[in-house]
Order: sequence, then C-alpha cells, then structure tokens
Amino acid sequence: MSIKQKLQSITVLDEIYTKWKWRERRGSWGNKHPDKTFFVVRRAYCKVGLFSHVMTNMGLVAYAVKQGYIPVIDMQNGRNTYLEEEKVGRENAWEYYFEQPCGYRLADIRGAKNVILSDGLITEKNEYPDFRVAEGGELFDYWHNIFQKYFKVKEDIRLEYEKIRKGMLGGAKTLGILARGTDYVSSKPKGHPIQPTAEQMIKKAEEIVKEHSCEKIYLATEDADIYDRLKEAFGEALTAPDTERYTTKGMQNINDLRQEKDKYQKGKEYLLSMMLLAGCGKKKADTITISIPDYQEEYDILTEIAVEVTASPEGADLENLEYIVDSDGIAFSESGIYTGDLEGTFEIRVSCGDVESNTLTVTVVDKAGRAEAERKAEEERQAEEKRRAAEAAAAEAEEKRLEEEQRRAENLAAQEEALSEEEDRIAREAMEDQESGDASIWIDSNP
Repeated sequence: MSIKQKLQSITVLDEIYTKWKWRERRGSWGNKHPDKTFFVVRRAYCKVGLFSHVMTNMGLVAYAVKQGYIPVIDMQNGRNTYLEEEKVGRENAWEYYFEQPCGYRLADIRGAKNVILSDGLITEKNEYPDFRVAEGGELFDYWHNIFQKYFKVKEDIRLEYEKIRKGMLGGAKTLGILARGTDYVSSKPKGHPIQPTAEQMIKKAEEIVKEHSCEKIYLATEDADIYDRLKEAFGEALTAPDTERYTTKGMQNINDLRQEKDKYQKGKEYLLSMMLLAGCGKKKADTITISIPDYQEEYDILTEIAVEVTASPEGADLENLEYIVDSDGIAFSESGIYTGDLEGTFEIRVSCGDVESNTLTVTVVDKAGRAEAERKAEEERQAEEKRRAAEAAAAEAEEKRLEEEQRRAENLAAQEEALSEEEDRIAREAMEDQESGDASIWIDSNP
C-alpha cells in the first residue's frame, strides 16, 4: 500500500485531503478570452447515476449563469461512473450524452485568462432540483427552463430515441412508470424519497389506466423483481427497454453490479429510458406549422417578433421544440424571435424530434439607419439643388454681364464710327472750303 493509500484509509485525513483537492479555486491558463470568465463544473468521484450528475450540474450551471460566468462541464479530468479508466483525462463523458451548456468545450478554453474550477463536493449548500420539483409550481418551472435552455441531448441519441419511441410506444396513450428499486429499496439512501413497493405501484397504475384509458404502460426500471411483478400484473400491455436488470442485496450498490458492462452504453441506455419515460402521455406531432401574426414585409433591427407554432394532431407534444435559422442575424426568445443588428433576409423554421415545420422568410432592416440615410440623401439633394440653382444664377448673371459688355462695346464702336464719320465730314468740308477759296482767288486775279 502506497503512502497516499495509507493516508486515504484514515477517514479524517482523507476528508481533509478531499476537501482540499476539490475546493473551488480561480486561475489563469493564459491570455485568451480576456473578456470572459469560464466556470468549470466538476464533481468528486462517487458512485452515482447519470441523472445525479445532471441534477447537480444543473445547479452549478444555474449558479454560473447568475454570476455572469460561462459554464463548461468537466467529466473528463476525474473518475466517474461513465468514463473508462483508460479514458480519464482524455475524453469528456458529459459529451457522450449532452452538448456543453454554452457551446464551449474544455479544449476551447485552454489558454483562457479567467477560469474558476467549481467546488467538486456536493453539500447542503448546493442548490439543484430535488424531489420537490414533482410538486410543480415555480420551482418546477425554474429548473425546467434551466434544463431546456442549457441541457441539449446529443443529436445521435435524440434520433435514436425518436426511432425507439415510434416502435415501442407509437401513438398509443401510455402511462409511464419509473421504479427506483435495487439499492434504493435495500439501502434507503439519505435525502431520497422512500420507494413504493411493487404492490403499491400496481394498484396506482390500475387506477390511472382506468381513469385515463391508457392503452400501454411503459416501465423504466433496473430492478428485476419489480419488472417481473408488473409484467405478471399487466402482461402484453407492459412495455420496457430490453436491458439487463439486477437484484441487489443489503448495502450493495447497483453501480458495482454494472461494472462488466460498457460504461458509455449503460449511460446511453439509461438516458434513452428516461427520455421514453418523459415521452409517455404525450402525442407525437405529425406536422408543425410556424407563422407570424400580422406578418410584415420588413422588420426593424433589435425587435422582438411574436411567433405562433401549431401542430397536428391537436395537443401534440412540442416541449422539445427547437428554432432553426440560417444565420446569426436572428436570436430566439421565450415568446418568439428577436432580430439582431444585422440587416438581411433570414429563413426560420422549427423542429420537434424528427418533424420540421414550414420555412418563414423574415427581412430585417435598420429603419432608423434607413431614415437617417434618407434624411442625409434629402439634405444632399437639396444642397445639390441649391448648388445647381446658384450655378445657374451665376451663369445667367455672367451671360447678362457679357451681353452688357457686348452692348457697350457695340455702342462704343458705333460712337467711334460716328465720330470717325463726323471727322471725315469735317475734313471733307474743310477741303471743299479750301478748294473753293483757291478758285475764288484765281478768278479775282484774272479779270
């Protein structure tokens, strides 16, 4: 036994070491993303199932979002029920089943400037959905919205679920039963509801089947004894996944019995089983139609647009509705769609499972920007008109000036011509007078 193992065998020292190892701490891994703080969601190793991780991760993701952090779930850098030993540190078991809450993976935040590693120990200070959500109300709505927004099942598993659901449940009205037997019955873990007996389940199921005219009963359980009892009671009306079931004794943990099975596969089977359970009592949509009331040819940027979604048959389940858009120019809100600050024409549709709706075309313009551009264009047009008018007036004035100069020049020329003619006349008359005088003198000298 190594020194570390010897120290861990001492309960007090092991608790101190575990608290120190999994404490929350801040760090910097480089200089990337300086404007963001990433919150790495962790959990210390313990023998828990997939949805135990989901519930505690929901609490830590909700906390991170409230603080303005970006959550990134880490089921890679520590042992967990769904990660093979040789893959620890190499693969993220969370991403076997779910997308990352905000799209950032661990590889994406290598070199990030601001990183917070969450406290990996789940204690009473943690907030996460527990059995109280079954009572409905605001608490249920809060955690339901957190799950819908940040916890997306991987596409390949979702498609497999749709295929299984169609074959197993079809369109039949189905009662879903989750029977937490095995170690939940034998060990009665602290903080968990006491599980009903098989007889109590059968009695309650008979009441609900009669009241709601259910055609099938879907049973999600890993307890072999419960499965056998309910199969005996309901026969062909009972359907359940074809999976291995167990019988635990004493304080035996069911996760120890699963050791021989592929860890990824057992997690996928459990997730599919829960998805099928959630699909009970709901009608699958055959067709989906999306429309916009009072549809407009153009919408302003940064505007919320109400959208109506209808499905056939009436009352079909649209809980897992997803909006699909061909670019980042449109975002989605609880009541519809929200135009961003990009102008353009965008195509929008919705899907639920393997059913897609019609496609809507939305044209987005910057109306204020357009009005400002039109105002500037009008100002420029008016200024151009004034410039042209001024140029025309100046040209007209210049033409008049030239005409006046020409008139003056013509008058001056006329005056000079008249003066020249007058001078010529005077000169002629003088010459004529002189010639007359000479002739008179010649006559007088010759009597």
